[in-house]
Amino acid sequence: MRPALSNSKGFNESWSIVRFNESIFSEIGLTWDSVEPTGKQIFKESFQKRFHSDCLHCLRENFPESINEKSEAIVLKDPRFCRTFPIWKKALIDLQYKVKIVIPLRSPIDVMYSLMKRDGISSVSAVLIWYWHIVEILVHTEGMEVSFVSYDRLLDKPREHMQISLGIQINDDVESMVDKKLNHSKTNNVSDQIFIDDEPFHSSVLLYENLLNSPVPDTQSVAAIKRNYFFQHVLKTNIERKSSVLQNRLIKEISILNGLPERENKKRFKSGEFPIRNISMNELDNQKNEGKSVGIFEKLCKFFMER
Repeated sequence: MRPALSNSKGFNESWSIVRFNESIFSEIGLTWDSVEPTGKQIFKESFQKRFHSDCLHCLRENFPESINEKSEAIVLKDPRFCRTFPIWKKALIDLQYKVKIVIPLRSPIDVMYSLMKRDGISSVSAVLIWYWHIVEILVHTEGMEVSFVSYDRLLDKPREHMQISLGIQINDDVESMVDKKLNHSKTNNVSDQIFIDDEPFHSSVLLYENLLNSPVPDTQSVAAIKRNYFFQHVLKTNIERKSSVLQNRLIKEISILNGLPERENKKRFKSGEFPIRNISMNELDNQKNEGKSVGIFEKLCKFFMER
């Protein structure tokens, strides 16, 4: 992709890979800036097979010499991978590559300001875009070799951070490519923002801070994120179907989770709100350990996702 006003050094992304990812989005009914979780079809083997041959072709087209000669490494970069990764994963494994995932971590508030400035996206939508990208790549890469790279730490001390985060030593030429002037949307202190206790800002900042303090994804945290992720799928599926039977069952289970009367959740549901308050990862784990929600997530997800 060519340089732009927002990134004068270019994006280092392939147009053909971007277009292929966009074609996957189109089949699901999403765009790069969708503020909802990817459809459940991305997890289905039949859906992944539909794109498999085209994905292999796309890789061979972009890396003809590397793939034919079994080069030690190829590098793929596109934010859309966060949501389409299951399709690419199978293709890369079939080409006998050992897949290593590097997840860049940038403050959701900085990303919010960047998207607001560049694309005119609202603050809530911008943060939700960040949130679903991070959540989905964590879900899609569970159990794989994953490392985090901090955007701020990379700008501050590129040589040191690459050594610490990825075990890579970079030379002067590579280090000189890191330009702090390209950071156009930097907040001084996230905690000073007046909206930080509201959703979806609170959950996004909490997730960011938890990940920032870990060199690799924490197994328990990812498990909690995954439960909440699939629960959001359940909510989305139920709303799309508009089935009174499914709705009543969902509201009953949600009432157990959020402690509100069923009539209150029904009012919220009719008004278009998700009838569940924010439940933190720690809260989910505590409820499960105390036996309050054992099986609820699993049963609900299975009930809705398999129908």
